[in-house]
Amino acid sequence: MLTILYFLKKIIDIYSILIIASSLISWVSYSTQPNILTETIKKLTDPAYRLVRKYIPFCIIGNIDISPIIIIFALNIIYYLIQILMFNSTNSNINVILE
Repeated sequence: MLTILYFLKKIIDIYSILIIASSLISWVSYSTQPNILTETIKKLTDPAYRLVRKYIPFCIIGNIDISPIIIIFALNIIYYLIQILMFNSTNSNINVILE
């Protein structure tokens, strides 16, 4: 069970890094020629951005898009809820924080 939780945490960490990279790329104006790395990051992160922007209309304040912050926050909440449910379902008093 800890292996599943560890794997889930690593997936969330990797996706959070992709979200941060996508935010940094959006600040930097890159050339008009498509770059495979930036296009891949954009294809992986755009569905999450569209979902947040669809249900939370105030995520763009002026010129600042706070949807990456909302996504990372939501991913961490989901991870900790799953962690609590997994440890409570086994009736153990183990308090483990994976890093």
